[in-house]
Amino acid sequence: REAEGFRLHLSSKGRTGYKGVCLHTNSGRYEATIRLSGIRHSLGDYGTAVEAAVAYARQMAMSLSEQDQVQAVLQELVTKVARAERAAAVEQKRARQAAAVERKRSRQQQGEEKQVRAVLEELVTKVANMTSRAAERQRGRQEAAAAEQERKVARLEALEVKAVVRALVSQVSRKEEEEERGRRQVAAVLAGVIAKVISKDKTAGQYRRKQVKVVLDGVIGKVVKAAADEANAAAAAAAAVEEE
Repeated sequence: REAEGFRLHLSSKGRTGYKGVCLHTNSGRYEATIRLSGIRHSLGDYGTAVEAAVAYARQMAMSLSEQDQVQAVLQELVTKVARAERAAAVEQKRARQAAAVERKRSRQQQGEEKQVRAVLEELVTKVANMTSRAAERQRGRQEAAAAEQERKVARLEALEVKAVVRALVSQVSRKEEEEERGRRQVAAVLAGVIAKVISKDKTAGQYRRKQVKVVLDGVIGKVVKAAADEANAAAAAAAAVEEE
């Protein structure tokens, strides 16, 4: 049933036959009431039950419209929240992907750094080994040069010693020759003396010749012994120098 463009809400429970309409027996008027969110609201008193029912229907239509609006707003909010959640999920996914990419890049970078460090350590080790071998070769060359220098010095010293020995031997030889000439001269002088003595005294000549000969032999022996001692000393000195 409709009235004034509103669909009336019928009820079999009340005496008026309309939902939300009650009759006040004292005044004989009809009151329209509505319950919203658990609270009872009065819509006014009316002369007829139909007027009260129309007021109730009007208020219900308004409430339904408000509820629809609220529902639409809520739906829009739900939609926005869902979109925001989806956007947040997408952003979180992107963030997780970016974090995974960053972790992967960090691991790659760490691996590359480890490789670089390993290469550098290997290079440092090789350079150290090369430096050590070069130092050993340098020490070997220096030692070889020092040994060669020592050999040269030894050869020079040996040559000098040989030259000294030759000079000493030459001096000894010259001295021996001079001593030999001296002995000959002494023998000649003594022979002349003996001849003069013999020519002056022929009687005692034989006896004196023997004495002179003894004296001459002693003198010559001393001269020869002194010359031999000097020659032996010079030879020993030359041998000692050559051994050094």
